[in-house]
Amino acid sequence: IDLLIINAVECEPYLTADHRYVSDRMDLLKAGVLALFKLSHASKVCIAIKEGKTELIEKLKNFFAGTPVEIRIVPDMFPLGWERVLVYHLTGKRYDRLPNEAGVIVSNATTAISFGDALVNGNPVTDRIVTVSGDALNRPQNVIVPIGTRASEIIDAAGGYKNGTEDVLLIAGGPMMGKTIPNDKWVICAQTNGITALVNRQEDASNCMRCGRCTEVCPVGLQPVRIAGAGKLRDDVSLEKMRVMDCVECGLCSYICPSKVDVTENVRRAKN
Repeated sequence: IDLLIINAVECEPYLTADHRYVSDRMDLLKAGVLALFKLSHASKVCIAIKEGKTELIEKLKNFFAGTPVEIRIVPDMFPLGWERVLVYHLTGKRYDRLPNEAGVIVSNATTAISFGDALVNGNPVTDRIVTVSGDALNRPQNVIVPIGTRASEIIDAAGGYKNGTEDVLLIAGGPMMGKTIPNDKWVICAQTNGITALVNRQEDASNCMRCGRCTEVCPVGLQPVRIAGAGKLRDDVSLEKMRVMDCVECGLCSYICPSKVDVTENVRRAKN
């Protein structure tokens, strides 16, 4: 292993939980990062963070001064927080299955903080910081809640839905890579980083124009429209050839589609 990357990029829109956690728990982050660096036997270590977080960048540089930890600033682009894209951006290397094939280990900043908390204070992971945000909510904010807390309780504590908001798109996670949930009775788990509540604006989809924009923006280099077509035909041979399982469901293909086709959901069904 040549490089340990601590991922603090958090490129998903609306989400700021990692940003807040890193800012508030710098001592535990430092303990966790240095311990992970020692365990990894890597020759270098860096914390990757978006260029727009200027205050936090300066805070990190001051806090990690005199240590081997380098603060690496990356562009504010989506999906740069995805480890495959991040590894390529920082090292110029690609890999097949795991980052260690490129001599890299990637760990999240929140994981490093939890590890530091375990080492310093002996605490297990019982709580989770969650961004509660979206244009359907009264008071968007970051909250720390026990794992297992219902989404409905958190939304109520954050002031509930805005007056007149009846049709809400409720997402576990961020708007790009999160999963839409039909109600707010689900609970927070260790991996939940956000609750996004958006006003549901219905957009009628039209037929695919074969414009190819989804292929142009795919960070994995897939052909989402062809995959969706093969999925509808249940053509497993073609799906394997088109590497359907490499899809990370980032949502860019749906976002860019001028026909408003939910391409990501079609690819997700093809994967299933």
